[in-house]
Amino acid sequence: MHCLTCFAYVMQKGVAMRYLPIKDLDATGLVRTACTLLGEGPWSYGEDGTAESFEALAKELGVRDAYHMVRVNQKHTANVRVATIEDGGRGIYHPHIESPRTMESATFDFRLGDGIDGLVTNTPGLALCTTEADCVPVFLLDPITRSVGMIHSGWRGTAALISKRAISLLTSYFGASPRDVLAVLGPCICKDCYEVGPELREDFEVFFPPERVSDLFTPHGDGKYLLDVPAAVRMTLLDAGITPEHITMPFECTCHGNDFASYRRDKDPHDRMLTAIVLV
Repeated sequence: MHCLTCFAYVMQKGVAMRYLPIKDLDATGLVRTACTLLGEGPWSYGEDGTAESFEALAKELGVRDAYHMVRVNQKHTANVRVATIEDGGRGIYHPHIESPRTMESATFDFRLGDGIDGLVTNTPGLALCTTEADCVPVFLLDPITRSVGMIHSGWRGTAALISKRAISLLTSYFGASPRDVLAVLGPCICKDCYEVGPELREDFEVFFPPERVSDLFTPHGDGKYLLDVPAAVRMTLLDAGITPEHITMPFECTCHGNDFASYRRDKDPHDRMLTAIVLV
């Protein structure tokens, strides 16, 4: 698993923006990836310093500039949209994307909310970006069609199968085969640190069968549960047709240690980890 020794290696290389890559994906030579470390940012549209943060990360990723990056408008939905070069700078220099370009270019359901929590593309040089502070960032790469996805999978999006929707869009729009897709779960909270109420169980019961809900929710006293969101994401990816050997989770829990932003640990609404993937 990645740890502080990896962070020290990055600093020795003289990197201005502190981040860790998804090594297995970068090793394909098809993409560059990043998970920024605690204290980097800000990443919110309209906030002082946001453009400068994106420009610094663009330089590290080999992206031309932040006009070649796009950040989703996260509202804990399960909506996923195709991004093109025309979307460059959205959520950074321009307002966020709020709706599908066409219905064919998205898996979009307004009943789930009007935000967008996932992007896919086959455009080289366009970095797809999400932010997290315990939620699950899901990196997707199909090396055959050279298409990628970046997904913010919070508990609501996970319950509504956002990763399966993203795989469906890679398949329908770019011709990807799920068996070829590589999926990596970035830094996120583990089940031992994520205590939730019974209302979350009800949301998962809509799309997950009872036996899986029982596996994901461990009773924790006083009507509370420990929820295993990464396991739910993995179940969803497997159901979407990704093979077990193509799903990895190389990081430790965000709530353990102090490498990554964690709302559960610090209760800071402004600290966020920026996660990104770009085709080279």
